[in-house]
Amino acid sequence: MIRVVIPKRLKRLVRSTPIQDTLFLISYIYHKALTKKPVIMPNRVWYESWKYGCRLFTGCEELLILGDWFYYCQFTGLLKGESLLNVGITPTSGELWLKFFKYDLGFERVSSIEIWTPNIRRLKLIGHRFPIENCDVRYLHRRYPPNSIDVILWAQGPEHIDQIELKATIQNLLMISKIALIMFSPYGSLYDDKDVDENPYEEHRIKAMEPAIFRGLNLGLEIFTWGVKNSLGAGLCAYKFKGV
Repeated sequence: MIRVVIPKRLKRLVRSTPIQDTLFLISYIYHKALTKKPVIMPNRVWYESWKYGCRLFTGCEELLILGDWFYYCQFTGLLKGESLLNVGITPTSGELWLKFFKYDLGFERVSSIEIWTPNIRRLKLIGHRFPIENCDVRYLHRRYPPNSIDVILWAQGPEHIDQIELKATIQNLLMISKIALIMFSPYGSLYDDKDVDENPYEEHRIKAMEPAIFRGLNLGLEIFTWGVKNSLGAGLCAYKFKGV
């Protein structure tokens, strides 16, 4: 008899119900039965069933959707490592994802880069506890050698650079990351952050984020979306696990 235990921290994050646990269990058995090594299935059985459960029971929230997905990637052995570099951080976004990766997923070295120095000063004033460097993501390869960071997280960031610079930037991030590059952005064109804190880098240089933008780069990125395009809470995730 096979007994599968749903991780307690996963249940705590999603406030899971017996029905959600059943969806997770079905997808887990399916995954184990048909694959000999971890293969991510965000647009197939697991993600679709979990996305349905999230919408039905808890609402479609970025933290909920991505948090579940991160846990699943770790659960199947895809998301691992000791070091995480977060690209872009503001006093508003704060330590949310940094704490998640360090304390929930167990990454030992978690740090950030931020292009706008006033953000770094403000974060230090409010007692930010993670290392921050002043750096432009487009030139990150000048500071970090190949395969020097296990996982790079570029959250709500790809839309802030010109589309013509996106491919070269992602190529450099893939070169620096040893295990995975994970990016997410709004899905569509609901809002633009250009007036936030008088920060010139907050403007959305790519006005409408679409899966086709990432697919057109021909970099082997996997993509999934959640929510309704051009609506509050809708998002797009593009990622690549190297060696899979």
